Amino acid sequence: MPQIIDPAEACEDAVLAMFSALTHARSPKVNAILKALDVALTAVDTDTAAYLAEQTEIGLGNTKARLIWRSLMAMQNFRFKSEYAEMLRAEGRAQGEAKSVLKILEQRNIPVPDSIRERVLACTDLALLESWLVRSLKAATVEELFD
Repeated sequence: MPQIIDPAEACEDAVLAMFSALTHARSPKVNAILKALDVALTAVDTDTAAYLAEQTEIGLGNTKARLIWRSLMAMQNFRFKSEYAEMLRAEGRAQGEAKSVLKILEQRNIPVPDSIRERVLACTDLALLESWLVRSLKAATVEELFD
């Protein structure tokens, strides 16, 4: 696999440029490889660019190259947002809200039956979770969350 460091060459085949980045993630030339890929993503349609950007993020694993890639993508003002990434962020926010509701109840020594715990953790409606969070601050019983 060639090390594609020339942006013009990367623009000719963005997929090959992505594979170059993944293959050479630990190369001393990784900065140049990733910058070339970044330029190549501007030469393809937005959906393809989002997909390739996301696959690059995943494929770089736990390497210094991943941090470099994240920095490059941060400078793009989320030009390549993918629906999948957005869905994961929303699920993460919902899970965090649900855990916060349960943590508050726990800290206030309010017993939470397993069935209620499962209901709260399964909820993905951020507005509903936010209302439960507010109610958890004053509720005397867990049932008051749902009133």
